[in-house]
Amino acid sequence: MTRKKALKTSVYCLISLCTLYFIAKYTGLLAMYSIPTSSSLPAFGPGDRIWASNLVTPKRFDHLLFRYHDSVLGRTDTYIFRLCGLPGDEVEIRNGDLYVNKQNVDKRLELNLYYLVKTDNPLLLQESFEFDEYSGPIKRDSGILAPLPNNQLSVLDKHHIPYQRYIVNQKGEADPGIQAVYNQPWNVDHFGPVQVPEGQYFVLGNNRYAAQDSRYIGFVKEDDVVGVMVAKW
Repeated sequence: MTRKKALKTSVYCLISLCTLYFIAKYTGLLAMYSIPTSSSLPAFGPGDRIWASNLVTPKRFDHLLFRYHDSVLGRTDTYIFRLCGLPGDEVEIRNGDLYVNKQNVDKRLELNLYYLVKTDNPLLLQESFEFDEYSGPIKRDSGILAPLPNNQLSVLDKHHIPYQRYIVNQKGEADPGIQAVYNQPWNVDHFGPVQVPEGQYFVLGNNRYAAQDSRYIGFVKEDDVVGVMVAKW
């Protein structure tokens, strides 16, 4: 093959690949998204890129991408949260733990949750964990309050530092944002029980205290789903 033919073949291949990419992207067969917020930590956070496809049938605990129209801002964005409730499921949050059909499912998930760490040295936490600009460690009389990945607590165990789960809201303390959607005195730690309607989904952020998920925006309609995450890049 001559150099000219090789160059022509390379150009044709490049054009074909670009064409296939744009077809896949604009039909939803395979598209790449950049994550702008910390609502899905510790799975992925700001700056991470993920691949999603509309060829995948959503299953419980998949990361679901969907369109959401914010009537206040007057804009429609693509959100990504974990699919926690399928049509017909009963979902409830008790003392910060998610129950689906009366089964505690948080035990199998990697989440960012609040913990009260019995230490007076916040530098230890800052050196061992990553925090975003909005949710760093907070010093309390009884220790340090911080959102930590539940799958990385062995760092504290290694240093023999005691810690305990911290529940932010007590039962009956109504969150105005949640009450406006469900007309019930619920909050992020005490929610439901409620049944997921047909043709809709219940989604939650992995970073439970930093996510505007179904607790605040309601159920997600199947028609608004644009894809399921298939890979992280």
